[in-house]
Amino acid sequence: MTERAVFRLRPEGVELIELAPGVDLQRGILDHMEFVPIIREVKPMSASLFDRGPSPIGGLPIPS
Repeated sequence: MTERAVFRLRPEGVELIELAPGVDLQRGILDHMEFVPIIREVKPMSASLFDRGPSPIGGLPIPS
């Protein structure tokens, strides 16, 4: 998991499963990778992960 995408390790390779809102798949992800991940059905990451305020992960505030 990164701030831009979520990947899953599969027996056949690394699969891209979620993409952050507003991130261009080619320019924001693929152009920065040394290999092409498996791409089937890519879902959007929850926009609430990027809201200001308490973090939905671990309860810590997201830095400004």
